[in-house]
This record gives sequence, C-alpha cells and structure tokens, in this order.
Amino acid sequence: MVKTLLKQGAEGRIYKGKYIEKSCIVKERFSKRYRHPALDAKLNRQRMNQEVRAIKRCKKIGIKTPEVYGSDDSTGKIFMEDLTKAKTLRDHLLEHVHDYSQQMGLMSKIGEILGKMHSNNIIHGDLTTSNMMLDENSEIIYIY
Repeated sequence: MVKTLLKQGAEGRIYKGKYIEKSCIVKERFSKRYRHPALDAKLNRQRMNQEVRAIKRCKKIGIKTPEVYGSDDSTGKIFMEDLTKAKTLRDHLLEHVHDYSQQMGLMSKIGEILGKMHSNNIIHGDLTTSNMMLDENSEIIYIY
C-alpha cells in the first residue's frame, strides 16, 4: 500500500490509507531513538491503547469523534474514519483570523466539549488546535 502523508506531529504521522477496503486515516506512532527499545515499545502501545479508549469513551457520551475501525499494537497504528475533508482547527483559525465572532463561537463549543469530557473523567493530555478537527461545514468539532 502506498501511504500518503497528511500530517506529522511529535508523536506520530497521519496517513491516508485503507482498512479492509475502506478509505481511512492511519495514525502511526513512531519510535523515539533516545528511549530504550523495550520502554519505547511499551509506552507507544500504552499510549495508542489509551487514545483508542478515550476516543470510544468520548463517542459514548455524545462527543463527535472519528470512528475507530481498528488498531495494531505491533505496528503502533490506529485505523480511523477518513476525515480528509475536515481541517484542523489550527488551519481554520489561521484562514479566518479576522472573523472574531466565529472564533468566539468555536471557542465556546470547545469549552462545552472539554467540560463534558472532564465531567466524565476523560483527559486529552495533549490538546492543541492541531488535535481538533472541523468537518466540511466548519460546524462539528472532532477531538482526537
């Protein structure tokens, strides 16, 4: 399979891919060379499993998240619903830097979602505008 890199962060890469013939997003955690290999593998596996559980818990309480199709501990990959039509909140805010009222509306929605997450003991741990998505209507916020 040819992977198309969409984004890269400090912890992993996001690719466009396939999961059982479904178009999907693949989040792949990569190794940190400065860590001992056994510790690195354990941390990556734990963090990937925590992320999958958090996404499922958010969905269960009504927060819009990408559907998780599956994950693979051995490769550190999570296979999720294809959100390539969505954009990061960061990109959206940069494109609409002068639309103060829209930005305030989005911040209010984010606050509501975070309040709901925290009320249900779900802590993201690395919440940035690059970890939030807006759908093609710029209405619904996905947090992953």
